[in-house]
Amino acid sequence: MTELNRVLDRWLLTCDDASDPGADLGENELQMETEVLDSQRIKRLQIIDTAIALFSKFGYEAVKVSDITSALQMGKGTFYLYFKNKRELLLACFDRLCWLLVPSEMWDVIRNEKDFFVKLRHRWTAGNDQYYSFSGVLNLIRTSCFWSEEDVRENARKAYDVIVAPIRKDVERALAKGIIRPMDVELASYVILWIMEGLSFRLRLDSRFSNEEGAEFFYSFLKSALAVNKPADAPKKEAQSLRATITDMNGVALELADVCFSGSPYLMGKKGDAEIRVDLSRLSLIRTRAADSKRIATLTTKNGQEMSLEIDEDILLTGDTPFGCLQIPFEKVAQISFHAQ
Repeated sequence: MTELNRVLDRWLLTCDDASDPGADLGENELQMETEVLDSQRIKRLQIIDTAIALFSKFGYEAVKVSDITSALQMGKGTFYLYFKNKRELLLACFDRLCWLLVPSEMWDVIRNEKDFFVKLRHRWTAGNDQYYSFSGVLNLIRTSCFWSEEDVRENARKAYDVIVAPIRKDVERALAKGIIRPMDVELASYVILWIMEGLSFRLRLDSRFSNEEGAEFFYSFLKSALAVNKPADAPKKEAQSLRATITDMNGVALELADVCFSGSPYLMGKKGDAEIRVDLSRLSLIRTRAADSKRIATLTTKNGQEMSLEIDEDILLTGDTPFGCLQIPFEKVAQISFHAQ
């Protein structure tokens, strides 16, 4: 255990003793060791932060201990008071990076945000501001997850897990509250992180997209991909893929998209005393005729089955044409031929 760790352990034990803050150390001794601790901690963090910057810019293998000490105007002997070698420094960089990725001024903003998707946007914005400085070390962490040295491999995996952990927690909470669709939390968390990094990488390639545009895209994309669809949205989505050719009583044919009956993707009809709701996606053809002041529709399914229903003549058929929305009373329709999907 280093002197720094010994002092730190004593300091933490002293702080935990609520009954007597100076129980183990005299006031002067506590102040002196606190000053030593602060000085050593600052020096150690300077080494780590400098190493992160150099590793990120030039790569781990290319950076020598002398490069780090030269950047800090520090002797090598001082470096080895804090780290045995460059590999031990690398492990410390893994731990430190987790705190640097999100600036401290954003911690409260993210913590206090209640909206799942807005919180993720805050996380991306914070990480995006830091991406240029730390992208190289992020890549180093990922590659280190597969190093042959077990201690490097395990520390890299733990560091990456710490980076993923806040996103994982957000996903777990959103899932429990029914905000997002059912999904594997672990896989979703990693995919979100990769989208964050990929988007930041793209924005750094050129100035075509601004950070604000990136943030808005990220927010909209995740909301579209993850949010639970409202029940009322489902029929509309189904109807959007339904295309048909209608022929009116004069023999005029038109192709329509998003075919609906009085705003519904289903056709309501009667068979005797029973009322039937017909799913249009199952049909290949509807032929209509008048019978005893009623409108009869003969339905043909995709597998060739047929059935006749009594249809309310007040039903309005609607659909989209290249020139606009078409509306026609069902009583004016002779035939509807559905396109294969």
